[in-house]
Amino acid sequence: MHPTPFRFVLAVAVLAGSVGCEAHRPPPELVDARAAYARAHTGSAAQSNPDELAEAKRFLDAAERWQLDAPGSEEAKSLAYVAHRKALTAEADARTALTEIEQAKELQALATLRRQQVADAHNRLEKPDDTATLTGRSSSSRRAKEAVERLTPFAAVSEGRGGMVVTIADSVLFEGGTAKLMATARERLDRVAQALQEVRGRSIAVKGYMDASGDNAHDADLSRRRAEAVRQYLVSRGVAQDRVRALGLGTADPVASDASVEGRQQNRRIEIVVEATGQDTARP
Repeated sequence: MHPTPFRFVLAVAVLAGSVGCEAHRPPPELVDARAAYARAHTGSAAQSNPDELAEAKRFLDAAERWQLDAPGSEEAKSLAYVAHRKALTAEADARTALTEIEQAKELQALATLRRQQVADAHNRLEKPDDTATLTGRSSSSRRAKEAVERLTPFAAVSEGRGGMVVTIADSVLFEGGTAKLMATARERLDRVAQALQEVRGRSIAVKGYMDASGDNAHDADLSRRRAEAVRQYLVSRGVAQDRVRALGLGTADPVASDASVEGRQQNRRIEIVVEATGQDTARP
């Protein structure tokens, strides 16, 4: 037999096998759906959003069956697309849930820190050298303390030698890494402004702080703009403009280590300081 016909038959067989492989190759929609589901299934979505993940699996299984029966069919592609979207939704919901948990931990950590600071301040004031200071507190000082302490449901309030300090986490005030106030922040600051208007004859310092994980110049500028945004809002709500000033202190005075997420969250904050009598003209 002449070799040419044999080589021709062999080439045809190889080509047919190649075409068959192409026909059974999964469409991109199915490849994407498989990858998205695998990623979500091994991540936090499996615990935080199991229902949406189960829906993704149901559509993915249906797409796989269509791919077996009718490779590359529109039905397989459509079902795979839905499975892909549901897996992505489960992942996104999981990330949102984690963010909310981190914010709750942040507020709890700030509250614990400030309670400790208050306890330390009281211990110092109870020393014999401070007896005259305690005895000489004016009625205005008591009113100031009472007004500011009413903010404790959403802020950490402490008292030291410099005055009353109201600390609010940046995550409940600003949108992302910006100086733009969120709508919920305005509700909180309305209550702060109301309390500050009850405190007469006191200077107020709004201090912005950042963690040390970013660029120092950028953090200093952002802390200044955030402090100024809070100052302007308080003035717009009736706090006398000449009583309140804004200070951007960047990464100064950290209250926790930047080595952990929780520590960095504690360091990103706004402190509203109602200065004690005799401190009104002082500038830090």
